[in-house]
Amino acid sequence: MLNKTALRLLVMLLLPVLHIHAEEPKVPLQLLDANILDVLGMYSHWTGRKVWVALDLYRGLNIRARTDKAVTRLEAIQFLRTTLLERYSIELRDSGDKEVFASYSDDPKYEKVREALRKGLDPEPPPSSNSAPKDQSPNVPAK
Repeated sequence: MLNKTALRLLVMLLLPVLHIHAEEPKVPLQLLDANILDVLGMYSHWTGRKVWVALDLYRGLNIRARTDKAVTRLEAIQFLRTTLLERYSIELRDSGDKEVFASYSDDPKYEKVREALRKGLDPEPPPSSNSAPKDQSPNVPAK
C-alpha cells in the first residue's frame, strides 16, 4: 500500500499529464491553394499514418478550404477527410492502423466532381475567386 507522501507525489506527477491531454488547443484551419501532396503530408503528420497516393490522383491539384471556427486536431482531421471527399472526390481509406490510401472515390454521388477534376475544371469555385474563369480551375492555365 502506498503511503501518503508517495500518493501525493504520484498525483503531482500525473496531474499535469492528465491536464495537458484534457485541453487540446484549438486553431483555425485555412488552406489557400495548398497542393494535394502537402495536404496529404499534413494529414499523415496529424494522424501518424503513412498515406499512399493512387497513381491517377492529379498531383497538381490545389486544395482550398477553411474552418469557420478554431478546431482541435481531431476535428481538423475529420474536416479534411470530409472536404477532400465532398469537394474534391478524394477518399481517404484506412488500411489498418498505420496506413491510409488516397484515391478518387468510386461513389456515384461524387461522379460529377470526379469528372470535372479529371478534366482540370474546378467543380465548385469559391465565390471570392475572380482571377480564373468560372469553369476553369486555377491549376490549369486558361487557353
